[in-house]
Amino acid sequence: MKTLAKQFKAASIIGVLSAVVVIALLIAGSGCRREAAEPATTPTPRGTTTAAVEPEAEEHEAVPAEYASLINPVEPGDESIATGKALYDEYCIGCHGASGRGDGPKAATLDHTPADFTDPHMAEEMTDAAFFWRISEGVEDEDMPAWKEKLSEEDRWQLVNFVRTFAPAEAEEAAESKEAPSAEPEDEHGEHEH
Repeated sequence: MKTLAKQFKAASIIGVLSAVVVIALLIAGSGCRREAAEPATTPTPRGTTTAAVEPEAEEHEAVPAEYASLINPVEPGDESIATGKALYDEYCIGCHGASGRGDGPKAATLDHTPADFTDPHMAEEMTDAAFFWRISEGVEDEDMPAWKEKLSEEDRWQLVNFVRTFAPAEAEEAAESKEAPSAEPEDEHGEHEH
């Protein structure tokens, strides 16, 4: 009888220990799941997001008054675009990439993602004056340097003309319509009179 009592006591102890181990594993496992579900606390680079947000939701800083009213004095012809491309290849391609998508060889080493000039929303929202401002002054607290001391005003406008070539045609047309008000009067339906 003593042997049976000892076996029963040993089985009870094993059962209790097993229950404690199972409970401990459950507690530890739920803590891991909780940790994985918590949002990341590291900041995301500019142009990326952890939420499903449409690209047009990104807000752009207002262009300062000293730049906002500027009109590009350099006609975007073949010569200007070729000069702009040469400048881009020398100063910009390392970060913005050959395709203008912000994927140049230096991009991975930066704290922020360089601008994607092929993004139709960006191309539509950014006027020539806005591009000129960003090229001239850079982007504070990001990796975009100011080029106004290094490049002439004409060179910066030529860069604007070249950067515009990355944009889809429909975004380019929308941006141009924001810069140049129509000379034709509109009728009561918002259509241009001919």
